[in-house]
Amino acid sequence: MARTSTLALAGRRIAVTRSSDRSPELVDRLVDLGASVVAAPVLATTFLDSPELAVALRSLGPGDLVALTSSNGVEALVRSGVEPACAVAAVGRATAAALESNGLAAAIVPERQTAANLASTIGRGGGRVVFVAADAAGPDLERGLEANGWRVDRHDVYRTELITPDAAAMNAAARCDWVTFTSGSTAQGWRAAGGEEVPGVSIGPSTTRVAESIGLAVAAEAATHDVDGLIAAVVGLAGTSS
Repeated sequence: MARTSTLALAGRRIAVTRSSDRSPELVDRLVDLGASVVAAPVLATTFLDSPELAVALRSLGPGDLVALTSSNGVEALVRSGVEPACAVAAVGRATAAALESNGLAAAIVPERQTAANLASTIGRGGGRVVFVAADAAGPDLERGLEANGWRVDRHDVYRTELITPDAAAMNAAARCDWVTFTSGSTAQGWRAAGGEEVPGVSIGPSTTRVAESIGLAVAAEAATHDVDGLIAAVVGLAGTSS
């Protein structure tokens, strides 16, 4: 989505639940469009010591893959100090952009940002896939890859934990027009923090499913599952409710 010079979100208040290390782009883009943004991070990321990841990456060859399902996975890859000698698959455009910003390229990016779609887009193969994962990541990617003939070597290298924003942030967030959810975990953290009265804007279908399953109202869902799509969904809401 191209940036616009119009203040499409002037007078709107948006709560951002993304972890503080990953929220600056989203916050800056919303502010550029005239929104007042309340930072209410409900997640914190801890990187885990995993010397085995570097060993695994060094052993990969041209017929193998590295699979990444978040920008945190990209950071873990960069922290390993190893540039893999094989193709890299990214779950979506945001993860691909994080790779690019670190001088790497994603050879495979599915249209829809889910682990199952990543496995489907990768397709059949007989090599090895190093999956750089969160410790709480589900089995969809592994199951899909193994069903397609790949051997999956999973490495859990980061942990995302729920945190509670301080009372001032939650009080300010409660007066917002909408709250953004960039993952199912942000929806869960928001619900745990008591923010269920504010309508949500979801980055994609899996996030929407989690939010709605725990009683949160989702006012809009991004058509493309990245920051561009999330902002477009917020702008669309503002246009229909002005």
